[in-house]
Amino acid sequence: MCECKKLGPFLQKHVYVNFIFYRLSDIVWLSKSFVHDDCLQLYWRTRDMPPLSVLVGIMITAQVTQQHRDNIRLTLTNSKCSCDIKALFFAGSSGDFAQENSAHKDIVQLSFSETMNGGKTYRWFAFANALQTSGVHEFEAVFKMDADTSVDWCGLCNVVAESKNGGPHYYIGRLNDHDNCGEMPLCPPINCSGFSQGCWVYMSGGMYGMSSLSLKKIMRHRYPRDHAVGHEDIQVGLWFKHALPSVALVNIDNGIIWCHNGAFHKQYPTQNIRHHWLQCVK
Repeated sequence: MCECKKLGPFLQKHVYVNFIFYRLSDIVWLSKSFVHDDCLQLYWRTRDMPPLSVLVGIMITAQVTQQHRDNIRLTLTNSKCSCDIKALFFAGSSGDFAQENSAHKDIVQLSFSETMNGGKTYRWFAFANALQTSGVHEFEAVFKMDADTSVDWCGLCNVVAESKNGGPHYYIGRLNDHDNCGEMPLCPPINCSGFSQGCWVYMSGGMYGMSSLSLKKIMRHRYPRDHAVGHEDIQVGLWFKHALPSVALVNIDNGIIWCHNGAFHKQYPTQNIRHHWLQCVK
């Protein structure tokens, strides 16, 4: 525990047992150029956890409405799955979520500007890694998810469990090679399907994740810290190329376990998304 001197007014007045604070100086791998908070607010509820748990960071901005977040919360609440899924909404400095967060305690807001490809993905994975390296909780896998993605949460549990059985290091998502990236100069090299012989690929931004052991190894490497800004999903693929090229790739097409489609979640906020895959835009 530490004393946080520059907390916002809400946090100064409301201190909960399940709020844990760490000084940024204690988290040496987190670049000061990316995060300016004196303390990271790590949310966790105390309870006995099942053997397998998954952490999902849902990227939001001030433009994402509370109703939309409530819809996502409801789909997760209504899912009775074989693993425990902890979903956190992750935001930069835009927006005021204090009142909502006092009720749900599932919004993480750090002091950085919301800019396209400005390092938000790196900040999320660094934050998630902090939850584990600090001993707050150990997850089997950590995911990044866009707010306009709908998820079959129990299907996600099954994919993680199967991936875990294949080995400690895995990278899950919809695989993008040179062709389906758009054949641009920033795309993976031609004829690449993995990370061997100078090749690399990456996973689509709607939803992707990795094992916690993979995340720990990546965050110990210098390359991700030096390459946090840029086309962020592509950057994650390059992190693996430089830090963990031996990772196992788990390719899940859009529309199998999750659906990346903004209109879809608004149409079917509380129903099992397996019934509505025809609404999914691939």
